[in-house]
Amino acid sequence: MPNRPRIMVADGSKYFALSTWQMLIPEDEFDFVGLANSTAEALEMARLLGPEIILVDISHSETGGFQTVRDLSAVRPEAAIVVVGLAVTTAVDRVARQAGASACLDKSELAEKLPGVLSCLAKKYSTYSISSRPNQYSLQWTGVRTDVSSH
Repeated sequence: MPNRPRIMVADGSKYFALSTWQMLIPEDEFDFVGLANSTAEALEMARLLGPEIILVDISHSETGGFQTVRDLSAVRPEAAIVVVGLAVTTAVDRVARQAGASACLDKSELAEKLPGVLSCLAKKYSTYSISSRPNQYSLQWTGVRTDVSSH
């Protein structure tokens, strides 16, 4: 499928990130563009690779997970950020969304919920056009933060 959403994973655990990608992210719906193992690497990759969706594990961030989400939102405001963490509560979900996340999932729910959240984001993405220039996207994620919910 042409013009598939580009997805990047930011996680301090390379093993977890790769297994998440291989098991839960449908290859026919997304183009995997990168794996960042640190906040600095995630910010640089977001600038260079221009992903439409960024999966961020807030448990493994050296600068604090929510600050990483804020920084990624500033670097790539048009991207949808899906936060993943351990023991995600309603309060964690609220703070993640205030930081700029489109969705927040507990790691124990990934197998059940991540594919649906990503498919929802892909549908939002597919309704918008892409510039013909590489890495230049004109996407608007209007409504994603309210439409995508893990609860």
